[in-house]
Amino acid sequence: MVWAEDGEGEELAADNQKVGQVLSGTIDFFTRTENDPAIVEIQTALENAEISYYLNSVQYEEETRYIHYEWRWEVVG
Repeated sequence: MVWAEDGEGEELAADNQKVGQVLSGTIDFFTRTENDPAIVEIQTALENAEISYYLNSVQYEEETRYIHYEWRWEVVG
């Protein structure tokens, strides 16, 4: 699993001023197990930490034979 911050998400503003910075990034999870229970565990951990996320993509990588899950997330920094 790889967790990476990669920039600023949606702006958090009020009265035409930035009132908080929203950080965004990805979680990439690689597995060879179809329906890996870690997928539910990752999403549950994000929900428990009150981190906004969505599953951005699921890809099968022919060369490595891994299933690659990618989630996008955002938090107020």
